[in-house]
Amino acid sequence: FSKFIFKRKILKFKNIKALICTSKWQQKMCEKSQIFKNAKKVLIPLPIDFNIWKPVSKKIAREKLNIPIEAKVLYYNLSHVYAKKRKGFDFVIQFLKNTNLKNLYFVSTNCNSIEIKNPNVTHVNFDNIEDIKERILLYSAADALLSPSRLESFGQTVLEAQTCGIPSVTFRNTGSEDLIHHMKTGYTSNYLDQNDFNKGIEWCLSENFNRKMIIDLAKEKFSFSVVGKQYKEFLNNITL
Repeated sequence: FSKFIFKRKILKFKNIKALICTSKWQQKMCEKSQIFKNAKKVLIPLPIDFNIWKPVSKKIAREKLNIPIEAKVLYYNLSHVYAKKRKGFDFVIQFLKNTNLKNLYFVSTNCNSIEIKNPNVTHVNFDNIEDIKERILLYSAADALLSPSRLESFGQTVLEAQTCGIPSVTFRNTGSEDLIHHMKTGYTSNYLDQNDFNKGIEWCLSENFNRKMIIDLAKEKFSFSVVGKQYKEFLNNITL
């Protein structure tokens, strides 16, 4: 069945002249693709609306979520329990089980069944968060976002965190790498390296980040106006 579908894709997509890739990783995969190998690949990232995605003060966010203002807070977003392996949840659990950091809050979405046996870690879970304002509260309350995906085409949650001035810890060799200025707006760990991932978390928690700088750097690359100009240029120059 997979072979049949693959042949149909080649037949249907063989005349595509150009592709828009949202990350360098995605562009690299398209270069290797038997289906898209002859198409022109153009790199244009996904945008986000900074008029909607605005941070709430850490104090207000934590008061509303009942999280102590003095706590160190790590946030992990899981879209669905079946995505745990792809989203690298095992790397997160390994860190939480063994960390000696005190007063650590692990805030998660859709991870209610997880038990973390470490007295230093308090787990707070929220399920089915669909409202943007609620998601902004979660990002704004955090000190860092954990995004250790094994496979990530772009990394929308990393970008969402940046709109709230929050650094992220992720892996190299994924689409999320494009979004982070290493050791400036977050930490890109060596691919699937637990020790380096742990190091990245501890580094993010030890830094006093300038949240405005993280937001400003994200705006320079991912605002509607910046990405829109790239699409306009692409459409004006494409030859079909």
